[in-house]
Amino acid sequence: MARGGLSATRATEIIDFLAARGTTAFSLSELAKELGINVASCHAILQGLTKSGHLSRHPKHKTYTLGPALVAIGQVALRNHEIIARAEAAAAELSRSEDVEVLVSMRAGDTVLGLAHYQLNRLSQSILRTGQRLPLQVPYGATFVAWESEKEINRWIGQSFGTPVEPQQAEAFKALLSLIRTRGFQISLSLGEHAEFQSMAAGWDHKRHVRQAAERMQQVHDHFDLLFFDPFIDTGEETHAVEFITAPLFDPYDKALYAITLYNFARKLSAKEIQSCLARLQSVCAAIAREF
Repeated sequence: MARGGLSATRATEIIDFLAARGTTAFSLSELAKELGINVASCHAILQGLTKSGHLSRHPKHKTYTLGPALVAIGQVALRNHEIIARAEAAAAELSRSEDVEVLVSMRAGDTVLGLAHYQLNRLSQSILRTGQRLPLQVPYGATFVAWESEKEINRWIGQSFGTPVEPQQAEAFKALLSLIRTRGFQISLSLGEHAEFQSMAAGWDHKRHVRQAAERMQQVHDHFDLLFFDPFIDTGEETHAVEFITAPLFDPYDKALYAITLYNFARKLSAKEIQSCLARLQSVCAAIAREF
């Protein structure tokens, strides 16, 4: 890679890293260590980003955070991608009206990127926050991958395990993707041990996730039937612990590039209540798509 290209890559890695850590500030040595960048090279890149306003450097502590220039850039970007602005407004309203935690996310290359996050007054259950990324690997990103080609689907499954996938296991995940396409949404009952996994995943980035992803995939495998839960065939009074409900947002080129996910339901829900929530979510997504 050309030197200029490498510097540009390092700069975006620094910005992505700081975005994923919210308001936490980092020193030069911390950033160099976390990102595996030579200290001298990191210092030069930080100087350039600070001079341009993309980063801010604390005058006393000499630590770095995202800078004001990114605020202006973000406002312009939001005007260029109106679907995100509409999704953010809809997500905020969903959070208030349904008393749930809501995440707006998108597929960004081989990662899932959090675009907007609306948290309630109870402990958050969303793995992602605004600016954070997770690898697009089983079980994450199923809603984005479901409408992709067979080649992309096979790549999503294959790259997630690092070893050859058993045909039966691959077919199980393909069946899940087919179900998502048919329904137009993804729903899962609680897989259990969520708080423990959330704590473990809090420090993730797209380079350090292999062990955690393997553990999560084992958890999914152990509770795979919960991913196929169908509230429309349940006519009884039983209530269910819903882990999440996700619906895709299609861009103008019919790509499932964005998604709205509901988490953190205040209590167990009846099938009728789940159906009502699904109808509201799908109605919101359809309304956003119609505005193109």
